[in-house]
Amino acid sequence: ASMLLHTPFEAQGVITNISVDANGTRHIALHSEPDIITLWRYLGTSLLLLTVAVVLGYNTWRLVQRRRINQHRTADIQRYYESCFNPQLSPMSLRPMP
Repeated sequence: ASMLLHTPFEAQGVITNISVDANGTRHIALHSEPDIITLWRYLGTSLLLLTVAVVLGYNTWRLVQRRRINQHRTADIQRYYESCFNPQLSPMSLRPMP
């Protein structure tokens, strides 16, 4: 165990937290600077999230549009069948025959 305590190591980053636990062990939290691969992952994840948000918004808009059209469509069909089964006869104008 004492060999591990004196083993040299190298770490890079910004120290974000230093704490000491009940055993007296010092814990140091490091936040590393992202490399180019991590930056590309962040960019890809952000673009994917943006794409999902745009697709979700578009599909929500289309759903509202379809429901609104469907409500009008149902009312139009009901009016059509009502006019077929119960025709409204308009009074004909009576003109003398020549």
